[in-house]
Amino acid sequence: SNAVSRSAPNTPRMLESVAMIHYGTRVTKKRDAGTQFPVYGGGGATFAIDRFNRQDCFIVSRFGMSEECVRYVSGRFFLNDSGLTVTSKDTSHLDQRYLDYFLLSKQPEIYALGRGTAQKNLNVENFKRLGIEIPPLREQKRIVALLDQAFAALDRARANTEANLSDEENLRGPAASDLLKQERPPAHWTAHTLDDIAVLRGGYAFKSSQYTEDGAFVLRTVNIDNDGSIKRGNDKFIGQETVDEYRRFELQSGDTLFVMVGATLGKTGFVEIADLPALLNQNMWVIRARSPDLEPRFLNFLFRELTREIVANSRGAARSFVKRDDVRKLPLFLPPAAEQREILKQIEQFNDRLFALKYAYINASNDLDDLRQSLLQKAFAGTLA
Repeated sequence: SNAVSRSAPNTPRMLESVAMIHYGTRVTKKRDAGTQFPVYGGGGATFAIDRFNRQDCFIVSRFGMSEECVRYVSGRFFLNDSGLTVTSKDTSHLDQRYLDYFLLSKQPEIYALGRGTAQKNLNVENFKRLGIEIPPLREQKRIVALLDQAFAALDRARANTEANLSDEENLRGPAASDLLKQERPPAHWTAHTLDDIAVLRGGYAFKSSQYTEDGAFVLRTVNIDNDGSIKRGNDKFIGQETVDEYRRFELQSGDTLFVMVGATLGKTGFVEIADLPALLNQNMWVIRARSPDLEPRFLNFLFRELTREIVANSRGAARSFVKRDDVRKLPLFLPPAAEQREILKQIEQFNDRLFALKYAYINASNDLDDLRQSLLQKAFAGTLA
């Protein structure tokens, strides 16, 4: 029976005595993939199928748990068997929204119920035995209303913070364009092609059979981060005994990198001294200043300004690419070295402001998450006024 027996107010009840556990249904991308409804399980959406089994509800991770093991999913979706949902057996005794907030408040404890190391799986029997205090229905609805109001305010604060960050990021491109003045260069700026001012060379197609556990670092397209910095992880190397054969592919501090083919066509990187020593892999070009009068960082910003035109003129259907000769002929304008340094200073000041804003956003986001959890803890400790 789904009937719920009453106990004294605020006496903890086991979750399974007042709520029903509903497991998701196993589907696979290979067999069931479609286009309409996202599939959720232990984490975020994975693929889509053409039917749904849940709508506008909280889900709890069952397999492959992360610290965000309780999450709300809006709209219609399909719940895989790696997740579950929880519903009240009697909403006249236990309000569903109160139950949802309770689960969210217990997220750290639910995550702690996970077993395993490489992949944590929920101990469902212990989950069913979680204790939930059930105050009178009127008090449940009061708590839900207070949390709704508080969470709406937190969501507005987060949205405002994100909007400020987005506005600043959206200004970054136009601000650099204004400073680099390629569309309306001052009269004293000199006209060139890229080939006049920089060497443009390709990388080497290292074979996977050449890779070793250590030695000389081979910089691949995956090592270029979205912000243009060089990221490490899952690194590939070739043995030191063969490095001399590939000296012409060695990178230098101040080199600009450009992905010239494939899904990440147009991605641009910049090599710092801390990234060296490194060898350049295939599918990338290195752009290196020919003259000491050209600031490497200025060349990097200038080339990034040109990438929109380069990508727009790419060739190929299945796999886009650009031809080196087309890039070499690109026209551009250069200011004197002193003016390059002044422009760099202004761009870097803008980037510093953006970095500070991102840092403030991360802190504010963490503070909002902490406040959200604190409100939940107070609500279910009976101290939320």
